[in-house]
Amino acid sequence: MRGLWRAPFRGSRVTPALALVGLLLIGACLSPLLPSGSVVDPAATSQWPSPGHPLGTDHLGRDVALRAVHATRSFVGPGLFAVALALCLGVPLGAAAGWDRSVLRRPARTVSDALASVPGVVLVLLLASTWGAGPVAWAVGAGIAAAPGIAELVRERLERLVVRSHVDAARAHGFSERHVLWIHGVWLGAARGLARRSIELLGVFAALECTLSYLGSLGVAEPTPSWGNMIAFEWGHPVGPATLVPASLLWLTASLTARAGRAFAEVPG
Repeated sequence: MRGLWRAPFRGSRVTPALALVGLLLIGACLSPLLPSGSVVDPAATSQWPSPGHPLGTDHLGRDVALRAVHATRSFVGPGLFAVALALCLGVPLGAAAGWDRSVLRRPARTVSDALASVPGVVLVLLLASTWGAGPVAWAVGAGIAAAPGIAELVRERLERLVVRSHVDAARAHGFSERHVLWIHGVWLGAARGLARRSIELLGVFAALECTLSYLGSLGVAEPTPSWGNMIAFEWGHPVGPATLVPASLLWLTASLTARAGRAFAEVPG
């Protein structure tokens, strides 16, 4: 049984993905235990890295390192919620649309196509403007927008697997239809692809949150830190660590989540 659960990830290079997600989670979880980083020090404005401020300060004299760590809370929690919502919506829709014995094949495909017809950014902006700017609106919008892609992945994989001999063998051995669908179909067939989409969605959500916070009213507002509003807050001031650090962290997060997601290559057909 242990081998069954490990099978989808056997041979995949998951360490970078797990390490990156682990670092983001650690930063978000430990940030409440750290100083807030909101202390203004007029004598230490726009400083480059020093022993007292390892990543420098912004033009108000606030510590960039502390604010950068606290900023992870703006997207890690909501991003994980968006991933969970996308999986909860997309996996059942894809399973219903791809399983040959499901009476919900056509309705599930219709719902998935309807969700996919709305651009993701438009959906997030619509929910944020309707419910008010906040992590819940961003996460719900991003999760719903990502669900059709996950549903399509599961549907395509199931349609390819349903005619395979090992599925017929599982049925012949007396496994229930539910067991064959969820274990042999969804888990063994699509788990790597789902892991890849989940990791990539977390990076996309980080970029989305930072973009909204950079642009203004729909994002995280000062003095609450976000990598996006940290960059925007330095507009009109000389380029320094307060701009370079959050911009570099955002680029690294987006780049590494995309690269880490590719470690979860789907099981060859």
